[in-house]
Amino acid sequence: MVNSIVKSTYEADAPWDSTDADLVLRSADGDEFEVDKLFLVRAFHGFKAMFGTGIGTGEKQEIKGGRPVIELSENSVVLQTLLRLTYPTDPGVDDLDSDVMLDLCVALDKYLVKSYPRAVINRLIVLADKTPGVSYMRACRFRLPEVAAAAMKASLRSPKLFADVQPAEYSISAEQYHAFAMYQLQCREKAASAVRDRTWMYAQKPLPPGFYVLQDSQGPPCDTCYKSPQGTFTTSDPPTSPTSSVTRASSVEGRSHTIRLSSWLSYYLDMVESALVKETIGTVATNQKRIDAVFSSRQVIICETCKTAENALGIVRFAQSLRKEIDRRIATVQISVPGIVEPQDGRPALFLAM
Repeated sequence: MVNSIVKSTYEADAPWDSTDADLVLRSADGDEFEVDKLFLVRAFHGFKAMFGTGIGTGEKQEIKGGRPVIELSENSVVLQTLLRLTYPTDPGVDDLDSDVMLDLCVALDKYLVKSYPRAVINRLIVLADKTPGVSYMRACRFRLPEVAAAAMKASLRSPKLFADVQPAEYSISAEQYHAFAMYQLQCREKAASAVRDRTWMYAQKPLPPGFYVLQDSQGPPCDTCYKSPQGTFTTSDPPTSPTSSVTRASSVEGRSHTIRLSSWLSYYLDMVESALVKETIGTVATNQKRIDAVFSSRQVIICETCKTAENALGIVRFAQSLRKEIDRRIATVQISVPGIVEPQDGRPALFLAM
């Protein structure tokens, strides 16, 4: 157990006020903590080795209150947290900032922690959501696969690699850098594939507004908005819940379809695909500004005939489906971080399936 034996910000209380402590640890800024060696040995290989070879460096050992004193390089904030992690109590990491957490991870690494504390990992995951680039580098440095995966996912909201990382933080291998960049690229490709996938759109119930299938018996709603070149796609399976026509209901496997998209649906899809470059997440599809832009009074891409509440609500419904499909496809991309993630299925590379 630990008890601060000098007046400081870290006054000890139960269970840190034991009188049975047999060691004093002194922080770099002068705070002293009474510690039960047993707790340190249980949590850290480094302390176990230190105590196994004897305390001290060959010089006269300082004794205080009948206990040997060991001076450590960690400050009192880090040392206090490090010691709390050895005992079943709240370690108090939830409010620690990124810099303090880095110092704490250095200490955990330095003293060879036997098992990374769950509370530390959870806090690092929260920080990864805010600073994915630096969090990924630190996750690689300290071999923390969960944190690396969280950082890679968070980076999709602003895929700019490590532009905001200080040079002093550059601590990853070329393979780990490549893994980060490739993950972002593959996620963007998967996300964009949803925007371009006419077969998936054809299977929606109902069809997206502005998505006209030429085989259907009715013609396009107007001649103004449907002047785009025709496109074709092939369905691999018939739609399970066809709604628009007998032709769709009788679709057979491998059937080719000819379609024409309205100018305003094409405009919306182009906006979404462009936005995915800067923000590779499904919510770009439901961004209200993009939906409003389609039906803006200043737009000349949609005629008055097509500018209806029905089409506007239809785009909103379709945007929700597109958001889910983008996120679903992104989730199929495997996270690979060489050097820190356990191999799966006998594959030579190191993967973490998310």
